[in-house]
Amino acid sequence: SVAGLSWGLSQHSYGVVFSVYGYDQKLEPLLFTVLDHFLNPQKSLTSEDLRRSFTEVKESMVKSLKSFDVARPDDLADYYLSLSLLQGKSTYQARLKAAEESTFESILNAHAMLLEKVHPLCLIHGNIEQSEAQNLYKKVKTTFQEKGIGEMGEDEFPPVLVANLPKGRTVRLRINVENKAEENSAFYAYWQLGKRSEKNAALSMALCALMKEPCFDSLRTKQQLGYIVHSGQKNLGRRGQMRGVSIRVLSKSHSPDEIVKCVDQFLLKFKEILENMREEVFQKHLKSIVDRQLESPKTLGMEFTLLYNEIDSGEYKWDRYVKSAQEVAALTKDEVVSFLCSNLLPSKGTKRMDIHIYGNLHENCQNAWNADENAIDITKDEIEGFREGLDMIETGLVPPVELKKYLKSLNGL
Repeated sequence: SVAGLSWGLSQHSYGVVFSVYGYDQKLEPLLFTVLDHFLNPQKSLTSEDLRRSFTEVKESMVKSLKSFDVARPDDLADYYLSLSLLQGKSTYQARLKAAEESTFESILNAHAMLLEKVHPLCLIHGNIEQSEAQNLYKKVKTTFQEKGIGEMGEDEFPPVLVANLPKGRTVRLRINVENKAEENSAFYAYWQLGKRSEKNAALSMALCALMKEPCFDSLRTKQQLGYIVHSGQKNLGRRGQMRGVSIRVLSKSHSPDEIVKCVDQFLLKFKEILENMREEVFQKHLKSIVDRQLESPKTLGMEFTLLYNEIDSGEYKWDRYVKSAQEVAALTKDEVVSFLCSNLLPSKGTKRMDIHIYGNLHENCQNAWNADENAIDITKDEIEGFREGLDMIETGLVPPVELKKYLKSLNGL
């Protein structure tokens, strides 16, 4: 960052994010200076400097990956959930092996492969005219073309697949921590709600807002199961297209097998709380959600983030938060209770996965588990085979017809 100007280059699940910020009259020179160095790394640094930078980054990455085993058990549970449901999710062992085996030459080859074809998605926001923004985007595309970089076709977009959990079943994964000093255990429950629609997004948002305080009060304050208790939305896939709800508990005093019983009991109690909730209290909760959805961005950066996230989602619903607020405001208490019963409580449509992470104070007694014909028990070594046996749901980026028409109207962009 120099004289009010800054730039950034970060990893994205499906590519890289290149950004520049600052005074509008200086933005274009900064953009193309940095872009030129990114496209031609050996032009900006000597081979010796590049090799030294590579060695430093590699050492840092290897060190970070080797410390993965000492992560908090509830964070490990979150990782194993993603590993179980996301197609193409790499294990940390595979990432560590790739990092250790990487060479300076292999990174340069990967850089060249990255730039064989691109699909540039661009957002230019702030003190700039529309015509200026269009010309800037054209120049970026021209720069790619002059470097011989092709444009990726829609049929080449990487799929973003999420496994569809079986209905009416509970998948149970049990894992012992590898860190011998770890005394905490964790229980993590995840309920899959299906691919996003305006209705189920509003229902899950309302359900989680209503459940947050009573969940913490019951499991943390009253029962004192552990010092970390969290409930909320857990959405997977590109920009959270696959909706979900999760409850996680980190505990030194209670085993995962004890916690799961308490969570199930809480959900039944929560159903009673909802059913007995006065209408004015219910509407007060909804109004709080609606007010947050309709709150205007306070800074240019916040506004930029909202727009960028919509572009990144591939849906381009610029009035998403208005529509979301309208959906939430129209909900009834009976709808939320029904949503709870059909998606979180045991039913023919419930899709659930429980992850039990056992610290060294709690024994993983697999033989003592309750026999349940609706349960599917898997081990860490069976995760890949389990995922491959499930149907996959696409949540990737496919520009809608409306966007294509709009882009064609912008002077051939």
